[in-house]
Amino acid sequence: MDIQSNSAAETKVLRIMKKQLFWQRLIGILLIGIIIGIVFLAIRVAPQAAEVSQELESLAGQAQTALSKLEDVSERLDELDMEGLLAHTDQMVQQGEKSFVDMSDNVSRALKNLEDLDVDSFNQAIGRLNAVAGTLSSLFGGR
Repeated sequence: MDIQSNSAAETKVLRIMKKQLFWQRLIGILLIGIIIGIVFLAIRVAPQAAEVSQELESLAGQAQTALSKLEDVSERLDELDMEGLLAHTDQMVQQGEKSFVDMSDNVSRALKNLEDLDVDSFNQAIGRLNAVAGTLSSLFGGR
């Protein structure tokens, strides 16, 4: 019985070892597949990563340029005398209002003068001037 139990135990151990060998081979094949996949992706992605890196460097340069320009604008805005500018703008607006009021008054006076003009009297004066011009013309040898 000792030999039989020994043989059964060896068979069991052999079966377990075969299972272990199968799983080890399967895991090995899977690991090789994963490694090949990683290498393939690395080869395929590396050029794109280089392009992205170059684009990022270009964008970083542009961002740096924009930042320096913004700093320059900020310094200029700090140097700007906003209170003085607003005061001058306010004075210009007030002068514009005064000029507009003066112009409006002048236009009103001109319109009043036109309204006050007696067109009939003006026409009579033109007629008299025409008669005088005709008389003077006949005196000096005109028609």
